Amino acid sequence: MSSVAQPCKLRSARPSHWLGGILAAVYAALYARFAAQWTHLAGLYNQIKAAEVRAAESDTEKTKQALANWKAGFIEDADALHLATKPMFAVIIRHWLAEEVVRSEYLAYGLYGQQRLPQLEKDIARVLDSPRAHRR
Repeated sequence: MSSVAQPCKLRSARPSHWLGGILAAVYAALYARFAAQWTHLAGLYNQIKAAEVRAAESDTEKTKQALANWKAGFIEDADALHLATKPMFAVIIRHWLAEEVVRSEYLAYGLYGQQRLPQLEKDIARVLDSPRAHRR
C-alpha cells in the first residue's frame, strides 16, 4: 500500500488522546491555583504569628485591635478561598473566633460577617467534631 492512501490515519488522533491531554491540563491549572491559595493563607498565618510575638513586648490596646482585625481578615480569606473547613485552618479559625475581639472584628467588618458566621461555625464544628477528624 502506498503512503498516499494513509494520510487520514496520521492526521486524526483518537478522542481519548486529546481528551486526556485537556483533562490533565485543566487539573494542573486547578491544582496550581489551589496550591497558590493555600500558600497565601499559610503565609498570612505565619505573618500574624510573627506579629503576635513582636507585639507581646508592647501589649497595647491598639496592637491588640490591629491583630484582631488581621485575624478576622484571615478568617474571611480562608472562607472566601474555601479553605476554612480544611482541618489545619479550621482549628485556627475556631481558636481565633473564641477571642471576643476577633469575633467582633469579623462581625463588624467581614463581608457578610453577620450572615456568614453561624454557618461557618457549624461547618467548622462538623469538620473538627466528627469521629473522622480524630482518626489517623
